[in-house]
Amino acid sequence: MTDELRKLAAAATVAKENGDEWVAIHPDTLLAITARVAELEAALKPFAEEAQRYEPDDGDSNMPAWSSNEFCIGHFRRAAAAMEGK
Repeated sequence: MTDELRKLAAAATVAKENGDEWVAIHPDTLLAITARVAELEAALKPFAEEAQRYEPDDGDSNMPAWSSNEFCIGHFRRAAAAMEGK
């Protein structure tokens, strides 16, 4: 968790009622979290789109993508899963 997200999480208030746990978040905090999620999704989008070129999974998740050793096909699949909320 980044320092930014730690600060946002600390701003939340947790309350318990009838055994249920509720979290109250200030609207500004919610907007900041929403903006961060949008930023992360935008950053992941190219990887998620690239992952579609490698479907279905043929046991190749550890193979380097392109001619780079920096990224593996599994990285693209994880980005795609994050975009789908998995």
